[in-house]
Amino acid sequence: MIIIQIRHLILQKDLRYKLKKPMGTLIAGTIEETTPRLLEYLNSKSNALTISVGDVVSEILLENNYFPGIIVTDGYTKRVELDKKINHHKYRVINVICPAAEISTDAWNRIREIVKKNNEFIHLLVEGEEDLLVLPFLVEAPLGSIIIYGQPNEGVVIRELDQDAKSFAIEFMGQMHIK
Repeated sequence: MIIIQIRHLILQKDLRYKLKKPMGTLIAGTIEETTPRLLEYLNSKSNALTISVGDVVSEILLENNYFPGIIVTDGYTKRVELDKKINHHKYRVINVICPAAEISTDAWNRIREIVKKNNEFIHLLVEGEEDLLVLPFLVEAPLGSIIIYGQPNEGVVIRELDQDAKSFAIEFMGQMHIK
């Protein structure tokens, strides 16, 4: 087991293009087209820790009575504030600050803590932007976990966590600037 030192990281512009490519399997289509396929997949993996990153995908799962172990939201989609914020009674809310295009030490520390516990439903509510938090989840979550996030204007991405995903995240974050 590799222990990664937590640092506050900043995504520089020359790395952003690497995140345009999905970090897992893309289920392409509209919400209406992708939701049944996403739910079918998730229901076949009922024992895995499921982590949903993003307001839209998390809301869709909750509306369809699928409750990921961890949801991560910031109250925005495509940089537009949502009128309706996720607030579900099953989830304990943990607030973190994570500026846009950054991975804060606060957020990363919380991620490390919550994936170790994995005994309650957690809503990581981000002040700032949650998009890059997929990366520390790839590092910190146990192998076999499932990470789901929206790919803007394309569909939803599913990544079943394996060593390749962990290695990608470690290598990618190693290229980011340290604050």
